[in-house]
Amino acid sequence: MKLSTHRTWILGSIAAAIAMFRARDVREGMDAAGGIESAFNWVMADRHGAIGLQMSGLLPIRPSGASGLVPLPAWDPQTDWAGWADPEDLPRVQDPPDGMIVTANHDLGHLGRVRPQNLPMGDSRARRIEELLGAREDWDVAGVAAVQLDERSPQAARSRCRFSPLWAPNARYSITPKNKSRANARSRSGRATKSSRCAPI
Repeated sequence: MKLSTHRTWILGSIAAAIAMFRARDVREGMDAAGGIESAFNWVMADRHGAIGLQMSGLLPIRPSGASGLVPLPAWDPQTDWAGWADPEDLPRVQDPPDGMIVTANHDLGHLGRVRPQNLPMGDSRARRIEELLGAREDWDVAGVAAVQLDERSPQAARSRCRFSPLWAPNARYSITPKNKSRANARSRSGRATKSSRCAPI
């Protein structure tokens, strides 16, 4: 029974994906994308100027107070699922007032009637993307690529301010090794790169 059901989901996902790529506009694409079994954030645009976001994925309807983050006793009927959430209840939006859609693994629960993400990332990267998108309107391929490769981290900048007292030469508890330059630590740029020693902060 489970194998048969899983096969049905796979075939349904394939059909939904084909329908999405054949969609004539954003609304059709969103409706189709919602039927895909795997969890993704689909961002799309059409030739008419519309934009949209649709989250996909089979989301079980859990008991009140259960987020899905921790396991529950499967033998207890009170913790059992009550079917699957309707794709239209998943986070989705079309043509938002600010004219942009940003998804960076942060919480998008406010865009739906259910909240699929039980452990989302912080919104630091999303806010940085919004800042970059709002700074200009003359977008081209090079401009979009610059957003993708942007290394500025608002979270790193905030952490720099909070931890800067620990970088002072006379700090009782210093996070800067004595054999490294404290001046270098105090001048952190707020950029997160592969070579950033304090990137985890």
